Amino acid sequence: MSPTALPAAGPEHGHVTFLGAGPGDPGLLTLRAVEALSNADVLIAEPEVLDVIRTHARQGVSVVHTDGNLSTSPPGTPQLTVVDGTSTTAAAPSPARDAVHLVMEAARGGRRVVRAVAGDPGLDTDAAEEMLACAAAGVPFEVVPGVAAAVGVPAYAGVPLRDADGADVRFVDARTASDRCWTEVGASDGTVVVSTTLDAVAAAAGELVSAG
Repeated sequence: MSPTALPAAGPEHGHVTFLGAGPGDPGLLTLRAVEALSNADVLIAEPEVLDVIRTHARQGVSVVHTDGNLSTSPPGTPQLTVVDGTSTTAAAPSPARDAVHLVMEAARGGRRVVRAVAGDPGLDTDAAEEMLACAAAGVPFEVVPGVAAAVGVPAYAGVPLRDADGADVRFVDARTASDRCWTEVGASDGTVVVSTTLDAVAAAAGELVSAG
């Protein structure tokens, strides 16, 4: 099977597409992503990703929010089944495990499930757990890459990550970075891309300055 061929859903376990929604610009979705969305029976996505991808979903399916309420969209607006990773429908306390439960439940009965994440699925730890769960349960799945925010945001800002000398690039998540990580960053001559939230920018900058 070609990596870009549309796979058939199984009669019992369905099929899951782990889809990268990119850094927030709908124009950066791949053709394969649009194809998968147009064939989805169920869409599982965080709220910040939903607006990027919902315009490509097929019409005629009710929108289901995680509080269990139904809502309708304006006429002509594509509609779909929506569940996000913050749902409390699963007994497991971890949001990641909750999302695993949602994905597995949605895939039953031969349905096509699109699990959309921000950026690229390969950089999303929750998606990795869900892929492993699918593999263990025999649920067929595919991965549709997306533009990672750590690459897309600098590109939109006009900041090249590598120069003619081919400097190394390191990606750091400020939320989980250890003291050793900051020390290694300070000793490196490569480009550092730090992912953080707006309210934690000052703290991340402080760590960089302290690291030299």
